[in-house]
Amino acid sequence: MKAARIALALTLLVVALAAEFGRYRAERELRRLTSVAMLAASGRLPMPRAGALLSDASRKLEALAHSMPGDPRPTMYAASAALVLRDRQRAVSLYIDALECGERGETVVNLGRALASMEDSRAEPMFVRAVWVSPGLIDSVPEAYRERVRREIVRRSAPATVAEPPRLPVLPLQDAVHD
Repeated sequence: MKAARIALALTLLVVALAAEFGRYRAERELRRLTSVAMLAASGRLPMPRAGALLSDASRKLEALAHSMPGDPRPTMYAASAALVLRDRQRAVSLYIDALECGERGETVVNLGRALASMEDSRAEPMFVRAVWVSPGLIDSVPEAYRERVRREIVRRSAPATVAEPPRLPVLPLQDAVHD
């Protein structure tokens, strides 16, 4: 009888921990893929190899996002790799996917950077929103936008105005930009 209780307790413990093992594996894979992407983007590897590594890491990060529902990191990192590879449309689409997990200032500023690289007029409002949410991100805003973003934040913060965060610009609808 005592052996049966121990066996039952161990079985319940293994079942309870099974989901945690999956999350642990996903976290380890996220760390590995981001390390590969950072090495590839560092400039220490020859471009053909770095490009191939970044492309592979980006695709794997995008796939990993399905194993980590609600976590924007894999999608955000996949988008950043796509942006480094100058795959701007895919980067924008992935950053929008990452925003669906919840707004984070770094996601908004990076989406702004992707839009700016496409000369999209929604870039500046993205930067204003990101800096409003997280003022420390002003240094991540491209220099060409930084002073205008500062002025807009000051204007929106004036005593006679209602100090509310700027709205996110209307984003492109999700389409078949990436598979």
